[in-house]
Amino acid sequence: MPTSKELVSNRPLRGDELAAIIQRDLSMLLSNDCMMTSHNAFGRVAYDLRLTLHMDNFSYPEHRAGLTSRGASDQELAERPELAAIESTLPLSPPLSEDAFVSAVERQRIIESPNLARIEASLPVTIVRRGDSGQSIEEGVTYPPDIVDGAAPPPVDLDLTRMTKEDFASASAKSAASPQARGRG
Repeated sequence: MPTSKELVSNRPLRGDELAAIIQRDLSMLLSNDCMMTSHNAFGRVAYDLRLTLHMDNFSYPEHRAGLTSRGASDQELAERPELAAIESTLPLSPPLSEDAFVSAVERQRIIESPNLARIEASLPVTIVRRGDSGQSIEEGVTYPPDIVDGAAPPPVDLDLTRMTKEDFASASAKSAASPQARGRG
């Protein structure tokens, strides 16, 4: 904890700090997903990653980014043939069978205190320490995450599997009904 000669300001999170927090959340999501174990194998798979930031900034209140899986290049396949299982279309084409497995989870996190988020993610908190000569010195201090256990709202994971299955079924039905799919194109 800071001493009487140290000042801790709760500065806004830098982009690289937020990226580290998001990467930590993604790692936790993957490690908690029963599909991401060595017991499972995927003959065909496609995935979609979405990032939506809702910011307390009237001039730029929301930011969205996304990434959809892509098929491997010939060189990548030569080095790692297992990458052939990754496809670049969602839902998988041809349309999914009734037995196809779909999993969709969304993690929501509200960061109310940048310093609490830094401590939870083992990122340094900037403190200003007054040296013996009276000069202010800034330094990063990494506190053990357990000192803030339960202080920040935990992330919330939402199971979007049912909604995603319905979206995929609707997309497959539309694709099957299109003139190109019937050979009229």
